[in-house]
Amino acid sequence: MKTDEPETRSNWWKYAATAVIFTMLGSFLYYYFSNLPTPVKLTYQEIFVPYGSTSRIILPDGSSVWLNAGSFLKYNNNYNVTNRNVFVKGEAFFEVEKNGELNFVVTTPGMEVKAVGTKFNVKAYPEEKTVTAAVVEGKIEVQSLMQSGKKSGELLLSSNQAVSLEKEYTEPPLSDPQKIRTGKEKEIINQINPSKILRIENQINVESLIMWRNGILIIERENWVHSQSNSNEGIMLKYNSWMKVLKITYLAES
Repeated sequence: MKTDEPETRSNWWKYAATAVIFTMLGSFLYYYFSNLPTPVKLTYQEIFVPYGSTSRIILPDGSSVWLNAGSFLKYNNNYNVTNRNVFVKGEAFFEVEKNGELNFVVTTPGMEVKAVGTKFNVKAYPEEKTVTAAVVEGKIEVQSLMQSGKKSGELLLSSNQAVSLEKEYTEPPLSDPQKIRTGKEKEIINQINPSKILRIENQINVESLIMWRNGILIIERENWVHSQSNSNEGIMLKYNSWMKVLKITYLAES
């Protein structure tokens, strides 16, 4: 009489081996996926200084930022981990701690300023026609940011130098607006001479530019002369953040 016992045993071992393989595979997949890095959701620190006051902020890397009246500062939770990038609207003075691995980058509407360790001032109020950066100590690299997202070449500034950008600058037009840019046209656009966009001033009085940190407003004579020829509109716009909290009286020269 024949028996099915050898065949039954053979099938049992097949099932057992299959179960072991799936168990090991499941354990491996669980271990692999449970140890994958969890995507970090970016969150932002946002600071706004109302008109009528100034504020000093200490960033996570120890760098200091003074914000003028009506100014806005933003940075993400990866600051001092994967980047040292901040965004500014208004006016801010920076004392930057050195970091050989992460550059300190300030982005404003129209301009990007890069520094390793230095002291500089950035002014980028939305209502003003220009964006400016001035170096008190050290060096910075400046690029203009055009509306298309492209950047000009870099300019290097040292102590007592300032640079200004006219917000109304536009990119050179295409040879034919209906055509897609050729490689050569892209190269021209990407290598725009920064001196055509950014205007440098040498040997400026940087201390007068940052006296606002101490609550002092300095208005030079040429600004008053300019205001005479343009009613009060020019000077009111230029010092808009101060005019909201100060009552200024002046006598025009005869």
